Amino acid sequence: MGQACSSIIRGCLCAQEDAAVQYVHRYPSSTPNSSGFSKSSNITTTSLSNHIDSTRVDSSNGGIGHRVIRISDVRLSVPSEEEGEGHAQLRKRELVLLRKKQIIKEIWMKHYCSSHKILLVGEGDFSFSACLAKAFGSAHNMVATSLDSLGFLGRNYKNAMSNIYELTNRGGIVLHNVDATKMANNNLLKDVLFDRVIYNFPHAGFSFRDKSREVQISQHQTLVSLYLENAKKMIKKDGEIHISHKSHGFFLEWNLEALGSLSGLCLIEEVQFNLSDYPGYRTKFGYGGDGSFFCHPSKTYKFGLRKKGAYSNKKSSLQNRGSLDKVLKWYRWIAVYPTLKKLVDDMGFADFCSINAGNSDNRLIHALVELWWPSTHTFHFLCGELGFTPLDFVMLTGISFGRGRKLPYNERYSKLEEAEKMFPGITSSGMRYGNITLSYLKKLQEPLNPRLHNYDSEMDIVYARAFIAYMMGNLFSNGATSLWAGYLAALTDYDILGASGFDWGTPIMAALYRGLDEVSVLRPGKVNKSITGIYAVLEYWFFEYCRGLECIS
Repeated sequence: MGQACSSIIRGCLCAQEDAAVQYVHRYPSSTPNSSGFSKSSNITTTSLSNHIDSTRVDSSNGGIGHRVIRISDVRLSVPSEEEGEGHAQLRKRELVLLRKKQIIKEIWMKHYCSSHKILLVGEGDFSFSACLAKAFGSAHNMVATSLDSLGFLGRNYKNAMSNIYELTNRGGIVLHNVDATKMANNNLLKDVLFDRVIYNFPHAGFSFRDKSREVQISQHQTLVSLYLENAKKMIKKDGEIHISHKSHGFFLEWNLEALGSLSGLCLIEEVQFNLSDYPGYRTKFGYGGDGSFFCHPSKTYKFGLRKKGAYSNKKSSLQNRGSLDKVLKWYRWIAVYPTLKKLVDDMGFADFCSINAGNSDNRLIHALVELWWPSTHTFHFLCGELGFTPLDFVMLTGISFGRGRKLPYNERYSKLEEAEKMFPGITSSGMRYGNITLSYLKKLQEPLNPRLHNYDSEMDIVYARAFIAYMMGNLFSNGATSLWAGYLAALTDYDILGASGFDWGTPIMAALYRGLDEVSVLRPGKVNKSITGIYAVLEYWFFEYCRGLECIS
């Protein structure tokens, strides 16, 4: 039953696409004179549109309601006697097929087009979907859903029934009792793909308003995360997921961009939302009552499927792989918690951790390694030498170089009892030869998973220390599985809370140079070459300075 229903919805949404060529079969060249067509008369734009404007889509193809089709600049000439009737009919059909993209007039309203297949979820009184339907003149491509029952809507919103009538009368589909956090498994919606999925002003309700601010934010974030997880299964490859959301105070702390990233989506853009752009739309409280809430200032966040190797349009992006990807994923979890994020950002890693990781071009990295000379620390191209300078490092990573205090190092932290002061509960299995294992540090990432709700704000310093230590373990050495415990001297409570300004860039860049030195020289008995850490910055550096050079062999 569910599969049949979803097939019906797909048929309804596809009917408009089929309508573009429908009249080719309904009105062949041998149309009787009574219809206004004859062999000896010119078929003009006016006569065609008069017949097509009121054409009803065949219900056997899943179409419902009337469809308005306009044709511009289409004129069919009278066939000559030499061409014959068959040739003229073929010419007419070819002309219609060539012009079919202009047959259906596209109407835009802000980010939405009449040709889009649109799913709206979490509707209140259906005034937003009704607004789009009126603007488009049709709702044939729209499915509007509500979490509430029809009876609840009728009792609480005075305009709900008229808006629903407006939608259905224009060919739209209206569904009730649809949960946005489970909609991908809804029998009526599964297997249907949309161009746009829209959720305006998601809110998890007020049943937990007596809880702490952190708990309230967590509940709202869970709602948004589950919505995004479901919506990404319901959009086309180039489809978009939209969330309109207040952009001030408490609502900013939901951090929608981070939630989208955690769901495997990329933020396409965020634009100002103006209520006046949608005549007739009324924002309604989800718990009932016909009052409207104030929604200024607000933004519409547009998310899309993350494309392989794609970059963010907001920041310059670096391509990375391996453990660095894990570092950036960890930070995306940290970004959900404002106080924890501030601790990490104040240590000097805000810009670096905002990098969008993609897939590196290993062939380019290998080619650069072959051109690296350890004696000069430069790349030797056919046209001359080119170096990766500290200024390049700072501009591409956002990490300071040569500024701040020298990074401290103290061997006493290699003892378990000293390490335990930094990481309460650490055991000997978390230490190896006096070093902190990265596998142990990664366990401290798990409580930050927004879906598990295990976050403890009193552990913020420990979480921040674990993250920075894990990052140091990946950036300071090649192929490391542990961090030299002596570096914990830079991660005391005083250093983290005081945001002590250390010179992070010097040891990171030194590690990059050392890694290039090691892999560029073939030593006896050494077959495997591997370089990890921040090496992928070289790829971006190459395209910044060397694109277009003809001197690269």
